[in-house]
Amino acid sequence: RGCRTMYLCLVGRCAFASPRRRRNWAPRRLGTAAASDGALWASVLRSRGAGRLRRALSGAAPRVCYVGGSISEQKNGWRPRFHGWLDARLRASKRPGAAAVDACCGNAGATLLAFTAADWVVKAAPDVVVIEVAVNDGDAVLEAGGDTDVRRALEGILRGLRDALPDAAVVFVDMFLRADLPPGKRSGTRAWVDATGRDFDAAREIYHGGVGDLHARLAARYDAAHVDLVPFFKRLPGAALDRLFRDDCHHADTGADLAAAAVAWCVESLFGDGAPSVRGPLPRPLDASLDSPCPVLDISASRPTASLATRPRTDELAAAAAPRPV
Repeated sequence: RGCRTMYLCLVGRCAFASPRRRRNWAPRRLGTAAASDGALWASVLRSRGAGRLRRALSGAAPRVCYVGGSISEQKNGWRPRFHGWLDARLRASKRPGAAAVDACCGNAGATLLAFTAADWVVKAAPDVVVIEVAVNDGDAVLEAGGDTDVRRALEGILRGLRDALPDAAVVFVDMFLRADLPPGKRSGTRAWVDATGRDFDAAREIYHGGVGDLHARLAARYDAAHVDLVPFFKRLPGAALDRLFRDDCHHADTGADLAAAAVAWCVESLFGDGAPSVRGPLPRPLDASLDSPCPVLDISASRPTASLATRPRTDELAAAAAPRPV
């Protein structure tokens, strides 16, 4: 009931509103749906982040960095719509608006974005980091046959952020992958596109449960907020999903409105949290290998393959590389 109420409120009244009106509708419209189905929203906002978000947004002109794949990279997708609401929300409180930092990369999940975090995220010194990688993480888990690589990559990202930016808030936003479409209309990894029978059931569970549970465990351990939109979208009828999505995961305009509004409602609820959290020590990692120093190779006793005296001189190398006369 709550899903249908929210869908009707947003799609029926708000999806095609002018940009000026759209800045203000998200939390207000979602309030009715949240009140009508508290259990649903308890499953959507799985972790509140221990007050970190409220503290991070309390400063002047907070910087919000968005880390994700093609769902967040869409030029007119949920990300710019949500950020427009957040900027207006802060300005309505007589405060400077929020600055956006785009650290998205199409087809990338945590295993790839772990290599970009230092340059794209940490160097930007954001106050809030929004991580949207659920669908692409599902691809990686499905292809690898387990979540070890994704778990290590995500935990490495979180530990790096906590170490370099101890006051920054992290918000996981998990997006939905449609499982009601035939193989010809699916996108992403071949293991998902070609899945049938029991393989399909197992793959669907990864996207609709396994990845979200992994993100929930990490969010709880590192004081991150966790917004999981999978439970909401799963309960919508196929006809509604056809209007919200242009394929199995990328939003149409109406779907981008709805996803942005749902994230906005959750963030709005976090504004009302109690006293901001106190900075604490970095917790022990779930993966023990991340708590071990990097191995150091001692080469002092190794034997060189050739001494400097026996190596060709630079002029000899140049002569050998020069073209020979015909």
